[in-house]
Amino acid sequence: MNKIEVENLQKQWLAKQPVKAPVFVGKDVIIDVGVIVNKGVRIGDGAIVGASSVVAPYTIIPENAMVLGNPAKIVGYKKWGS
Repeated sequence: MNKIEVENLQKQWLAKQPVKAPVFVGKDVIIDVGVIVNKGVRIGDGAIVGASSVVAPYTIIPENAMVLGNPAKIVGYKKWGS
């Protein structure tokens, strides 16, 4: 391989690298066993993510929401004082 071929392979490899995005988790969040949280996710304060759920990339989970499934969907909200 010559230098140009190597450079082209490096460019192709770099183009396939995943884009990084931070995950934000609020206060008092419960993330159950086996949950997969993908890049760019924001989980609000007091949220609950059920067991074996998969939170899709760039999902925003509101405060006190309960989410389940693959992909994770809101199934309800925590009620305080009842």
